[in-house]
Amino acid sequence: VRKELQRKSPSPAGGIEPKLQPNQAVRTSGLARWVCPGGGILFILAFLGQGFAFLVSNSQTSDEAVHLASGYSYLTRGDFRLNPEHPTLIKELCALSVLLAYRIPFQPDERFWRVGDQWRIGRDFLYSSPQPWDKILTAGRLPNLLLGAGLVGLIGWWSRRLWGDWAALTAMALAAFEPNLIANSCLVTTDLGAALFTFLTLYL
Repeated sequence: VRKELQRKSPSPAGGIEPKLQPNQAVRTSGLARWVCPGGGILFILAFLGQGFAFLVSNSQTSDEAVHLASGYSYLTRGDFRLNPEHPTLIKELCALSVLLAYRIPFQPDERFWRVGDQWRIGRDFLYSSPQPWDKILTAGRLPNLLLGAGLVGLIGWWSRRLWGDWAALTAMALAAFEPNLIANSCLVTTDLGAALFTFLTLYL
């Protein structure tokens, strides 16, 4: 009888884990359910905050005016003569933000337009428009910042699927505070778009 009772009452040392009480199970699952998405949202917000502080406090880099004017010409004239060496999508997204915000008429000097002088057209578009140049530049930079936040989120999502919640949070933390990623997400250039869609292609 004693042996029978011992078989029916295995100890924790025998390899059977003790069951959690119902209230313990709820607390544990609730914590696991909210830590990863909550932390992910905080990292994305931190990335957006750093990026917005960057884009409103930094002046134009060398080719932003060219990319912005080129994208604006694609949308308003359907003409792709300016800056054909770079893909159009990111330039159009950045220019669309400016178009929706300010509806600036695109009227480049015909001499420059005829020969496709993108540098002078870009300079005139940014600095001779009715709106201040800093407002135009800020509006044009915002779409790339949102795409950068999307990249941070995608990094977290893929890491979670591969290695779990803590790996996702670690990856998002590294991405959200990575200076190169923040800087390239705050400029009217095509680099961030290339990084995002390459990463998305590998994920899919």
